[in-house]
Amino acid sequence: MALRLVHSQSELDVLIGRYASPMEVPIPEGHAAEAALPGAEAAWRAGVETERERALLALREAAGADRPMDVAIRILLEGALDEASDLAARFRASSLRGLRLSLLGRAEMISRFARDLAELGGDVRSSGVLPRF
Repeated sequence: MALRLVHSQSELDVLIGRYASPMEVPIPEGHAAEAALPGAEAAWRAGVETERERALLALREAAGADRPMDVAIRILLEGALDEASDLAARFRASSLRGLRLSLLGRAEMISRFARDLAELGGDVRSSGVLPRF
């Protein structure tokens, strides 16, 4: 299914506003035991914040790009999906319990970013299904 055109710059501005401030993203319940380890919650928050800032920068760059908005959104979306999958795989391969929550936090934030982009730009890839980590 093709991406629809972004209707206006204001839609992108709303998304920029959403990413302009720190976000509270809960650690998935399935990782509660690991989250209780010393430093784990701080690692999670650092991962989430790192990717929120990267998403905000990418959105601001897309807003000022010379390419059509639908193309910019598609490029951002495909990159976000690829990076979320890579980070999730790195999390699963890591043996650094607690600290690896930084990778999971990054993957979760990128996944949220991809979902937001998909809502802005339409369906994603052929399935339209976005990963949750």
